[in-house]
Amino acid sequence: MGLGNECFGDDGIGPALVRALELEGAEKIIAGIKGLQTAFDVLDCDTVVFVDASFTLDKDYELRELEPKEGYDPHSSSPAEILAFMKSMGFNGKAYVLEIKGEKACFPCTLSEEVVERAKKAIKELEKLGIKVKGLGEIVAECKA
Repeated sequence: MGLGNECFGDDGIGPALVRALELEGAEKIIAGIKGLQTAFDVLDCDTVVFVDASFTLDKDYELRELEPKEGYDPHSSSPAEILAFMKSMGFNGKAYVLEIKGEKACFPCTLSEEVVERAKKAIKELEKLGIKVKGLGEIVAECKA
């Protein structure tokens, strides 16, 4: 599930990367800024991977198992808060977050070259979860500002 605002620079890397991936045996969901609304689409999944930007990460990218964080805001929810909401709705699967370090957050602007390169490297992390990446198209944010 790709999270982020595609009009806000590198914050849009989640949806842009998920859209560009060609996966085998996995469903792609572009949540964008509607994480809580699209959470209903994955309640029956065994595993969910949130792809999101991070502006505090001290490395280029990181894949980690996600723990729920209680309390969610329908206007601004982190992957951990979305997971807490999903669990309250009956989700019993595993959840992970693939965070990619962002460089810039501006409005309206495109993805930085740095975040795109990090995203290309980060996809190998998905294979650790048994997700087969068959291909990768162009990583472009779709801002409709």
